[in-house]
Amino acid sequence: MTGSLVYHEIIRPRLGLVTPARSTARPMDLWLGVFAADDARVGYVHTTSTPLLRDGEPGARLSLTADLRVPLLATATRVFLTGKAWLDGERGLTDFELRLRLGDQEFDVRGEVEGGRLEGALDAAGQTTPFAFPVGEFPLLADGLGLAAANMPLLRPGQTAYLDVFDPITFSTSKAKLTCTGIETLTIGEETLRTHRIEMIAGPLNTTVWITSDEEIVRVETPFGFQLRKISPEEALPGPPRHEKEGDPPLDSADTSPPSTPEAAGE
Repeated sequence: MTGSLVYHEIIRPRLGLVTPARSTARPMDLWLGVFAADDARVGYVHTTSTPLLRDGEPGARLSLTADLRVPLLATATRVFLTGKAWLDGERGLTDFELRLRLGDQEFDVRGEVEGGRLEGALDAAGQTTPFAFPVGEFPLLADGLGLAAANMPLLRPGQTAYLDVFDPITFSTSKAKLTCTGIETLTIGEETLRTHRIEMIAGPLNTTVWITSDEEIVRVETPFGFQLRKISPEEALPGPPRHEKEGDPPLDSADTSPPSTPEAAGE
């Protein structure tokens, strides 16, 4: 997940072993604007990681909120995604809940990971559909936005990580490859930032993520034509986005209240 929710993976690049311990030890509070190909802002993403203890064991509570308006079948449709997950410091992802609203339709997905299996259920249109998949030792929950890299230890140039990915929308698993292809300097707003460029390949999809040495994502290029860039909470929430196209309805011109969300994780 706006997620994005990472699991431990055995990473043995030539430059040394990378472990996931930093993923749960460092707090994160990340706001990103979502921009279409013409640079019109179509929404925002907010994701957090909060280090906590659960049952006396260290880990992190992860959360994701994404609010977008995108064209679906030539109609502007609101897409609202919210969710939470627990990332154990030793075992990785252990459980998650997601809620997706597409227009007036809602879908709930929940699951738990134990013993190399992910088991859960999809609730939609009054029906519950159970599912189960084999997964790697520490599975990743895909969000389609490349934010999984936010929970990865920072890769150095030339390092590669291979991660198993479960996509709760397509109900499929795949192997993702993350490679740091170099160091780049970006200008985001008024900031000049030194970043690590990460190429993430999952099946036919290629996502590029730029991350600072403080493990903060500042830019994402998705395979779906959207770009995510770091913004402030004030830019994300009040009033119409600064980059809206003239004549487009603002994001808050219609009902923007979120659907009822899963309860906060009880650690």
